[in-house]
Amino acid sequence: MYLLIAFPIIAVITLLSFLLARINESVMQKLAAGLLFLLKSFVVLGLLLLAFLFVVLTNWG
Repeated sequence: MYLLIAFPIIAVITLLSFLLARINESVMQKLAAGLLFLLKSFVVLGLLLLAFLFVVLTNWG
């Protein structure tokens, strides 16, 4: 299950890194900022999901 989620992300990151090597630095900085923003939002969503699952599981228990 985790592999299904992780594999596309890893593939996208490797593709982006290959593309970034050919693009000038200003675009690279914008993309890096965008990737950081995405990473932060994924972390926040993940934490919210974990909290939700914890509440649901403890209420069912």
